[in-house]
Amino acid sequence: MFWEKANALYDKMQGVTTISLSFLGFGLIRRWYALLTALGAESSTTVMPLPAISINSLAECAFLFALAFLAKRYAPLYRRGSFVVGSAIALSLGSLLVLLGSFGRVSFGPIVLGEILVAVGFTTLFVVWLELYGCVEPTKIALAYAASFVVCSIVWETLRQFDAPAATALVCLMPFASIALLVAGFRTIPASHAPRSDVRQPSLRPMWRLIAWVAALSFAFGVADSVTSSIIQAPSYLGRLLPNLIILIGVMFLRNVFDLGVIYRITLPLVVIGFLNLLLATDNLAIAQFFLSAGSESFLALAFIIVCSSAYRRRTSAACACATVFAVHALFIRIGQGTGSAMHHVNLLDQSFEYAAIAILGTLIFTASIVIFREKDFYLQWSAAGVSPKAATEESRLRDSIARFSSANKLSAREEGIALLMAQGKTNQEIASELFIAPGTVRTHVSRIYAKLNVHSRDGFLEAFEEAATTL
Repeated sequence: MFWEKANALYDKMQGVTTISLSFLGFGLIRRWYALLTALGAESSTTVMPLPAISINSLAECAFLFALAFLAKRYAPLYRRGSFVVGSAIALSLGSLLVLLGSFGRVSFGPIVLGEILVAVGFTTLFVVWLELYGCVEPTKIALAYAASFVVCSIVWETLRQFDAPAATALVCLMPFASIALLVAGFRTIPASHAPRSDVRQPSLRPMWRLIAWVAALSFAFGVADSVTSSIIQAPSYLGRLLPNLIILIGVMFLRNVFDLGVIYRITLPLVVIGFLNLLLATDNLAIAQFFLSAGSESFLALAFIIVCSSAYRRRTSAACACATVFAVHALFIRIGQGTGSAMHHVNLLDQSFEYAAIAILGTLIFTASIVIFREKDFYLQWSAAGVSPKAATEESRLRDSIARFSSANKLSAREEGIALLMAQGKTNQEIASELFIAPGTVRTHVSRIYAKLNVHSRDGFLEAFEEAATTL
């Protein structure tokens, strides 16, 4: 088989952190919206006199919040066929209706229905893909996320060479191709890495700093986008490509010095350059759009990688947290776009002053966001800092050993998670901080683990685990 040989060749690359090729299918669904736009299917069904507020935008935001609620109750979503199959049907039917509408073949009503179906199907499949990424170690999450965007860029350029009917047919088939790769990706996940259905989803309350950070940045980028989105979209797409290339190169070739902190730190200069250009060079907005798009993609990629890394370490589904982050991003970027458009339509200021006001507003919001969510928050609280491939491999092996050890000694899901952190040498206080539970709760679980193993101390636990690791 071609894919088997290609995968084997990919895995043999020396000095490179590898992922299954099926994980790159995320890029198909990410680029799918842009493909529809390029084929002339951009929605014109606005429901307010602001270009940012459309049927598609409202449906996307509303369903993302609904999906976060559903994921809280029904995750892992990939084990429920209705979510996966339903998204495929919604995407294909919605694509067909919207494309027919762009060619003048259907009336207004079916176009609206198509936009709603597109938003529902896209957001569902997007979140389930991130649930898959939450099943692998942090280094591979970053690699898969960045590589999928880069690879889909190649797919995008290839599809642009087709004539309209052929490209339309391929667009309608893309959801099914993405789902086929999604299923293949889940089949490569070891059972010890998959989210456990008997584990209660963690509370979203500890995420408030991350969510506030995403909301502030999304609003700032939305306001700036209301100015720059009127120009050609090539700078925007190239800007989004830049941080993914940085992540890809860093993870694959500079793994000894690269971690998630690098992504956090590159966001600042990208945004500052973008807003300064918006302030000083109003006659050349392409550069501003490039850097602002790069900054937007950088912080969004970091947010998703952090959430997926946290889910991996806790062996829970990433769907609820990712849907919440995506929903907040979608909502506040629309609010920002609406605010910027309103400033423009009211026309209270001269254009140069309008650009200056937007640039200063965005810079202030971004500065405040740095105070809200600091780099040490995801290093210490989320335990989501990037790790080297060697460390990631060791953690994966430790997770497998703990899973076998837990099964042999009949540890519960929560006890297994705590045992993993104990095996990593973490104290009760550190475990409580990482799992967002009370220290007393940790002590209770540790006592139960000791009782099941018939030991009385941390040293006794480690000895029992090491002995079992040599025999299991």
